[in-house]
Amino acid sequence: MLKRRRPSPIKLECGKPYADVGDDMTVCEWKCKRPVAGAMFRSRTDPRLTIIVHPSPKRAGRWQASEFEGSRPTGDYERGSCTEVLYAAVSPPREWKLVEAMPASGMGRR
Repeated sequence: MLKRRRPSPIKLECGKPYADVGDDMTVCEWKCKRPVAGAMFRSRTDPRLTIIVHPSPKRAGRWQASEFEGSRPTGDYERGSCTEVLYAAVSPPREWKLVEAMPASGMGRR
């Protein structure tokens, strides 16, 4: 019997195109839909680039994106929520693949 896979706490949501500018490009963004312990994204254009999103160890209640090139850390930054740091870190969203998201119960703000 196949084991049922848990739904990911992070989703790529795509909305309607911007009608007012006459552009038919669909607008997409990564969003934290449920509490998450952390997530790893890999660049679709350069597989050496990885971003790990996790609760900030520096300041409680904040979220951090840690950037890596191969195994070498190249930078990090913080935002107030998981969705805010995803918006800043993995843009444009279609250039990043969600490799793994670790669900957590009762952790911080989304």
